[in-house]
Amino acid sequence: MKNLKFIKVKPIKPTQTRVYLPRLVSELKKISCPSEIINSKISEKIPSWLSLLLFNRQLSKKKGKNDLYFSFEQISCADIYMADKGVYKTALMHDKKSCLNPLCKVKLSLEKKCLENSKLIITNSNMVKNDIIKTYSIKEDKIKVLNAGIALGDSRYNFAFSRLNKEFHISENDRLILFVGSNFKKNGVKEFLEIFSKLENKFVKAFIIGEEEKHAFYEKIAKKLKITNRVYFAGERQDVRDFYILCDIFLYPTMYEPFGDAILEAMNCKSVVITTKNCGASEILDNKDLLMNASDDFSIITKIDKLLANPSDLQKIKEENFEISKKYSMKQNAEETFKLISSL
Repeated sequence: MKNLKFIKVKPIKPTQTRVYLPRLVSELKKISCPSEIINSKISEKIPSWLSLLLFNRQLSKKKGKNDLYFSFEQISCADIYMADKGVYKTALMHDKKSCLNPLCKVKLSLEKKCLENSKLIITNSNMVKNDIIKTYSIKEDKIKVLNAGIALGDSRYNFAFSRLNKEFHISENDRLILFVGSNFKKNGVKEFLEIFSKLENKFVKAFIIGEEEKHAFYEKIAKKLKITNRVYFAGERQDVRDFYILCDIFLYPTMYEPFGDAILEAMNCKSVVITTKNCGASEILDNKDLLMNASDDFSIITKIDKLLANPSDLQKIKEENFEISKKYSMKQNAEETFKLISSL
């Protein structure tokens, strides 16, 4: 096999235990597929758009005849491109960002070259695959869909409850609704709060996990909706699995999400998952009735209230989701990835 090199602009921090790439590399080692990760060494003082161009140039010059580039970034010399962030051009439309700044222009240019030059493109959902074909007219047979893989684990309810109860003083009778993610605007935290505030059941509590620069903005929304006594902004956590285990409903009203590993993780901890049709992971959910048409599809409120009032229905969906999640282990994902690498 050729020298397998994963391309990632920024190094993975030791605290980022849930990041896909280091888990993939670890699993590939177990099946005798050595690799290395190449990160950018360019100074962060340089403008981002110029840094990307320089990194791309360095990779092109450095690439040997026996090197196989498996890139998680938009570069012009990738052999395999993992489009785990979806289509940048589409994400821009959902974020309603201006394309006038240099960084957007560089990313759009590199995305086009990357998709055209790659020998193989891997997407984590059919949604992203179809988006690439529609947006860039890439041939379908060049794209393979490989859903995400997660580290399957035990769901020790009592252990998780005792830990979080000390910090948040929750009751075993409380119904919990959870959000986990970054980019609060794109992933619908405002809509999450609005939906939560309109629920008939006022004994439900909500946890919002994730790092966000405009944290105060969302806390003001919660205050305006008069739900501050029932909503916890817990920030970035290392014990996020405990929250998954305790929550009844994982609500993720995203505007655009290529897949969403958090959804699989919530399913593996026996949670009911509610998300939008703009989330790639919606493809693996059995209960399509709980899919939202958009972030602001408030018809979901009635359905949530109905679920909370029917514990048997809630438990049934939890168990169904758990069974589905067992099909998406990191081990299986690595084996499928290895097959795709070997095909080149």
